[in-house]
Amino acid sequence: MWFKPRQAMRMVLNSPLSYHYHVLIIFGGIGQALSNASAQGMGKLFSTAQIITICLILGPLSGYLSVLIGGWILKWVGDKLSGHGSLQDLRRAIAWSWVPVVSTLPLWIVKWLLFRDEVFTIETPFIDSQPVLRQLYDFIGFVDLVIGLWVLIILYNTVSEAHGFTLWKGVGTVILSGVLLMIPLLLMISLCGLPVAM
Repeated sequence: MWFKPRQAMRMVLNSPLSYHYHVLIIFGGIGQALSNASAQGMGKLFSTAQIITICLILGPLSGYLSVLIGGWILKWVGDKLSGHGSLQDLRRAIAWSWVPVVSTLPLWIVKWLLFRDEVFTIETPFIDSQPVLRQLYDFIGFVDLVIGLWVLIILYNTVSEAHGFTLWKGVGTVILSGVLLMIPLLLMISLCGLPVAM
């Protein structure tokens, strides 16, 4: 799945649904929840133990919601572009795109051992006071960025394979689906009178 996602996805689609599907959703959801908590600096509001507990509880739920809603939108958009993937195919495409997220979950243990509570904060005085630690922090941040981009590349390929599309048509399907997901969110923010970051 890392380096030949289309071929791997074809094997997945030709096989019965297995427990791997649920493992990927559960642990992929946890990984994404941890990433979001770190990016949003949730350590300012909660202790590290509380953040981890929240991610362990809500991560799997958000993973299943992402697969259920995302699969439906990817199928609907793909159908309009003459795709032939089933709803289950598209949900599997999302779940299997999370392989890098699940594979790198142990990295969070390394992050905590090195950076402690500053893993979940925006301000990092302890890390900044030690040049070697700062370089490690920046390097791991770069690795996280690469993993995020790789997940997207895999998703383009798995959706393309599920729908029987060319890669570029799969990219378009994912982008259009993302736009459709953002529209109601932006409308809700606008109706609530919240500022939208530009």
